[in-house]
Amino acid sequence: MHEATRKIISVQNLSKSFAQTGQPLNVLHQVNMDVFERDMLAIVGPSGSGKSTLLSLLGLLDEPSSGHYMLCNSNVETLSNYQKSRLRNENIGWVFQNFNLIEDMTVAENIQLPLRFNKNIAKAEYAKRTTDVLAKVGLPDKANAYPAQLSGGQQQRISIARALVTQPDILLCDEPTGNLDSENSAAIMALFKSLNDSGVTIVIITHSDDVANDCHQIYQMKDGHLSKKFNA
Repeated sequence: MHEATRKIISVQNLSKSFAQTGQPLNVLHQVNMDVFERDMLAIVGPSGSGKSTLLSLLGLLDEPSSGHYMLCNSNVETLSNYQKSRLRNENIGWVFQNFNLIEDMTVAENIQLPLRFNKNIAKAEYAKRTTDVLAKVGLPDKANAYPAQLSGGQQQRISIARALVTQPDILLCDEPTGNLDSENSAAIMALFKSLNDSGVTIVIITHSDDVANDCHQIYQMKDGHLSKKFNA
């Protein structure tokens, strides 16, 4: 199924441990996975199993203890901190359980925050990109609103718009429906499926079976070990 698509993520024997008194705490154990362009996959598992740690490594927010990671054809191990930051800002969009919107900034100002860290995008493009992503998430008239004026479902749509504004190759989503009721969760998943159909690659960490079952692939994380559970 992936013969004509580009490999976005390739992870080989990725491990992560944290120093503590006595023996190191091993959180991830030789994880292997490939994510291809236009994939939409879920990573499920109990709390503390290593899901968020893996997502932090994939998103270049932390570094592995060992193993190999290729992101968008770049060998992450060989990159400087500046190069990693640039790769992250240009290729990855983040969506979190907590919407992380700044309350005293308008929707448009919140959406444009990632653009300030991307030197390849001219300020003259900010307004058009903002308009485009608000249309994509179904909130074209909310640019001048403030977060407190929006419902929880609307705030999560704005956080997704913010993640999309740099036109990243991949969205990394950490429990994106965790703070939403079932109706808003279904609406957010419908939005993700629409974005995926348009070419956006999506990786979702979730405790929700409904969310996982909407994805093409499901990976199971247990005690730091990752295995493929389902492939559509």
